[in-house]
Parts: sequence; structure tokens; C-alpha cells
Amino acid sequence: MTGKPIRSIAGLLAVLFVFGTACGVLAEQRNPGLTVLGRGEVSAPPDRAVVRLGAVAQAETAGGAQSQVDAAVRGILKGIRALGIPEEKMATVQLTLTPVYRDRPKGSAGEPQEPVIIGYRAGNIVRVTVDDLKILGQVVDAGLSAGANRVDGISFDLKDDGEQRRQALGLAARDAQSKAESIAGAMGVHLGGVRSVLEGGGNIVRPRMDAVSAYAAREAVSIQPGQLQVEASLTVTYDIVEHMLPPRVPKPPNSPSR
Repeated sequence: MTGKPIRSIAGLLAVLFVFGTACGVLAEQRNPGLTVLGRGEVSAPPDRAVVRLGAVAQAETAGGAQSQVDAAVRGILKGIRALGIPEEKMATVQLTLTPVYRDRPKGSAGEPQEPVIIGYRAGNIVRVTVDDLKILGQVVDAGLSAGANRVDGISFDLKDDGEQRRQALGLAARDAQSKAESIAGAMGVHLGGVRSVLEGGGNIVRPRMDAVSAYAAREAVSIQPGQLQVEASLTVTYDIVEHMLPPRVPKPPNSPSR
């Protein structure tokens, strides 16, 4: 006697659950929502620079070329350390050792000959992180004076970009809201609540000085790095709750009924 009511209630709950799920699916199909992309951008002055410089040398033997480069890099690091740059702010980022070829004359039958190795070229590029931009020109000058003959350039960054990213996200959220309201008004619909938000990630547009500009910086002139641009984006989906119906015009009181 007690088993049947329980089964009946369980069956009723199952039917209600299926019915509710189906209604939700139908409502979702009837209301696809409005999805917009919001963007935000915040400018900030950099407070850190990264200098890439080093030495390249060529010799008849691989060992000879490498020895020349090693000696130059030791001098470069010593000169930069003298400015107060700690050891952990310097790191080798590129080591190269390649043979140098010379083409042989063509053979008697005119066929090309294998090139011959006439020497080796070695290179060592060091990355130096400079937290005090006031001595940036001195760092480049110290490296060049100590034997650096290659400067890959200077890039700028922020030590902590958390606050700028939060500001950019806030601007992206407001941009998304403004776009959604404009689109909804143009299409004659009302916006509902936010259905979903997807962060598109942030990006920093970093100013960079090329190698030529970096060489010019060796005179310890004032370097103007410009501004960093911290960017953020959000993809926001809003519900569309109803259509904006035109205002209802009341009938005249003595109008004939049909």
C-alpha cells in the first residue's frame, strides 16, 4: 500500500523536472541573448627597462671565437655591476657558434663544389633588467665601453601591472554595457540581466627602442620611453527580456463598437 504513493510522487517529480528542463531549453531558444565585446585601455609610464646587448666575434677556430666573446661579456657584466645592478638582474639569453664558409671555385666540368669552412663566429647576448630608469643610458654606455658590439634594443615594462589591469577591466565592462544598450535600443528590445561574462585576457603594448636608438643612448641622454598601454577585453552576454511595444492609443469614448 505504501509503495504506490511513493512511486507516484517520484514519477510526478520526474515529470516536473523534465517539463521544467524542457521549458528552460525552449526559453533559451526563444531568447538567444545579446553578446557584445567590451574593450578597455589604460596608459601608464613604465618603471622598468630590459636591455639586450652582448658581443660577437670571429676567429679561425671555434675556441678562439668563443674565448673572445667570453672575455668581452665578462667585461660587460663587470662594468654594469659597477653601476649597482645586482647579479640576479643579468642573464645570458642567447649563445651562438656557427661556422663561416667560403665558396670554392667551380670544378673543371663547371659543377659547384662544397664550400669550405674558413672560421667560426660566436655570440653571447645578455639581458639586463634595469629598475631605475635614470641610469638606463649609463647601463648601455657601460656595456658598450666594456666591449659590447651588439645591442638588440631596449624594451620597457611595469614591475606590477595589477592596478592598471583592474582599471582596464572596469573600462571594458562599461564599454560592453554601453554597446549592449545601444544595440538593444536600435533593435527595439530591453536588456535583462547578465547571463555570462568571459574575460578575454589582458595585453600590454610595450614601447621599444631598436638597436640604433640604443646606440644613441650611450651618451647617457634622457631617454623618453613613452607610455605603456594596458589592454583588457570582456565578452558579455545579456538576456533580452521583452520587446518594446509602441504606446497603446486609447479609443475615443463615443467610438462605435464593432
